[in-house]
Amino acid sequence: MPTLRVRVDAGGRVPAGGKPGDAGLDLFVSEPVVIEPGQFVDVPCSVAVGLPAGWWGLITGRSSTLRSRGLLVTQGVIDTGYRGLLFAGVYNLSDEPVAVAAGERLAQLILLPNVRDRRFGRLRVRRVAALADSSRGTSGFGSTGR
Repeated sequence: MPTLRVRVDAGGRVPAGGKPGDAGLDLFVSEPVVIEPGQFVDVPCSVAVGLPAGWWGLITGRSSTLRSRGLLVTQGVIDTGYRGLLFAGVYNLSDEPVAVAAGERLAQLILLPNVRDRRFGRLRVRRVAALADSSRGTSGFGSTGR
């Protein structure tokens, strides 16, 4: 079974899942931050991770962060070999300053298998002149309706 190793620095907390079956582990803000309107801030979480071999991490927002706080968490890729501290990159889309307290959860870390890793068959990339047709074709951005 893969193991996520977590180093917790001062003010940090071990990432935790909310409910059984949730895809992500919530990241906790480690120090108070005020994010001004239109401002981008790297919000500290004061944790570093040792991802299992063959896995990578995706930092993304929790659904409530944008809906209830007006804060947009930008996605970030955590490669298997990265051992530095994790941050949530956050934009304030509201017209008011938003105060974030230590212990709040704005972002989550989702672990995914790395298809470029040999354990998963090592993805090959091959250039071709044309792609095979599919039922969807080039239809995108709302092509399946609302």
